[in-house]
Amino acid sequence: MKRVCWVFSLSFIVILMQASLVLAQTPRPTPTNEPGDINSQDSAPNGSIRGTAYLDQNGDGQCVDTGEPTHAGVPIEFVSDDGQFSTFLATGDNGTYGLVAAGYGTWTVSARPNANDFVVTSANSQSVFISKEEPLALNIDFCVQETSGPVTSTTLLPASGAAANNFFYHVALAAGLLLIIAGGVVQLKKRGGA
Repeated sequence: MKRVCWVFSLSFIVILMQASLVLAQTPRPTPTNEPGDINSQDSAPNGSIRGTAYLDQNGDGQCVDTGEPTHAGVPIEFVSDDGQFSTFLATGDNGTYGLVAAGYGTWTVSARPNANDFVVTSANSQSVFISKEEPLALNIDFCVQETSGPVTSTTLLPASGAAANNFFYHVALAAGLLLIIAGGVVQLKKRGGA
């Protein structure tokens, strides 16, 4: 009986450790979009998010600094972390865009080209943090490729070495460990009873 209690205690500790990895995210402040006094550095949301859209001619998702041309007219969406501010801009003739006077906090920046004509071959959305200490987010770039017809679905894999920050992954890992431990307990009981 002591072994069973010890095994379940150990499995509970493992599950708590996995849950702490998921829940130990440091929240970032919500963007503020109030105009404030533009002469005051403390109250003015004067961050800027800038980048370029490139035409990914070979479809490899790697179009920055590869000599591939920029692309004009790509809609870029900006959404504040609290969802209270959302806007679209289109890339200019030289393929660049810029959101000036962005509020401090976390922004999601996404390329939203017409799905019947283009597909995003790079990461479609990027998270950007703007603060007084880091007011400029530069090189938030996107790669788009022309399609020959409507795109039904696109699956983008994370960049190599990207963190696996998925709640369901951690829950599945904890459940798998729990099943392994439970199997070990059953085997110990069978051996002890035989």
